[in-house]
Amino acid sequence: MKKVIVILTQPVENNTSSMIRSMSLINELPRLGYQTVCYCPYPDVDGMYNNGNANLPNVVIKRYGHRKKIQVSCKDVKEAKGMKKKLIAVIYKCFKTFDVFGSSLQYLKYKKSIKADIAKEEGDILLTFSHPMTAHMIGKYCKDAVSGAYIQQWGDPLTTDIITKTALPRWIRKIIEENLIKKADRICYVSPLTCEEQKNLFKKHAQKMIFLPTPRVEYKKTSRQLSHHKVKIGYFGSYKLIARDIRPLYKAAVENENCELYIIGDSDIVLESKSNIFMKNRITREEIEKYVDEVDVLVCLMNSKGNQIPGKMYHYAGSYKEILVIKDGEYGNEIEKYFRQFDRYTFVENDKNKIKEILDAYSSKKVPDRVPLEDFSANTIAKKLLQNC
Repeated sequence: MKKVIVILTQPVENNTSSMIRSMSLINELPRLGYQTVCYCPYPDVDGMYNNGNANLPNVVIKRYGHRKKIQVSCKDVKEAKGMKKKLIAVIYKCFKTFDVFGSSLQYLKYKKSIKADIAKEEGDILLTFSHPMTAHMIGKYCKDAVSGAYIQQWGDPLTTDIITKTALPRWIRKIIEENLIKKADRICYVSPLTCEEQKNLFKKHAQKMIFLPTPRVEYKKTSRQLSHHKVKIGYFGSYKLIARDIRPLYKAAVENENCELYIIGDSDIVLESKSNIFMKNRITREEIEKYVDEVDVLVCLMNSKGNQIPGKMYHYAGSYKEILVIKDGEYGNEIEKYFRQFDRYTFVENDKNKIKEILDAYSSKKVPDRVPLEDFSANTIAKKLLQNC
């Protein structure tokens, strides 16, 4: 029986969308007959993303880092008292301006102990997930501790990522990214457009690059919630304006009292609750699942820039719900072209009037009946990811 070693640089308890989908794939490995050992940090028990539940019953979890993370926020620059503390705060702020790895960079110091432990495990395959990409930095260092292939799974690439705020020049980011991917035997991207772009950008490594969707999340089948004569629509996730614009959906819902819109997630803009619009900040995974059960339509909102595919387009493919995809950005048509083949989604431009037409159609006609999409099942994706390794 082959053994897969997984390295993450966020705790498996985190309720981020990326971690939920990563866990879906990791959970499938034991079902395919692989022994699975996962290295990840201790959870931040007071953190906003902590779900408190690892939910990897057949996976051996090995921890590194501190049980309680010590974080420094940028507001400390203003609050710092004394010359020494002010100087440290200024240096920290300057570092954050150029930083592309975030707080997970602190875990690099554990790479030696992680490698030594992996060597004892005698693993066959090494698998690292970005979100954050520091996992690839540790994986590159630990590659020689396994006997077989090293696979990297990427969400957003580094060089062409236009969402992350950083003053680091593109050419330096390209050097860093190439240094990360050069030791991988297989590099997996979750968008076909991104994969092709990366092949052109890193021609020397193109033969190692593949496209595979992130696996869907399995949802239970719930009865349609239309007894109240209103269609319930849910957007669950971040909607920071730098990445995506939720305002047209919000405005369209304001003008349709026959629908109820639930918007739950982080943002840098403020939208007011209305009689038919429910606004809430990030909540736990269990709470989100309750809302997902209750709504009739799940919304995916494309990024305003870049060719990355919203993870929830894969995520929600495991549900029995209608998926409304709001198109945006210069790659909206190309992304729609890929997903149209599955006959699983409804697409609409990110325009208030066009969205309103869709909402009116949901209210006056009916919400389409949908079933989970087998192409994006964790079993299918995991088999392809580890094929011939």
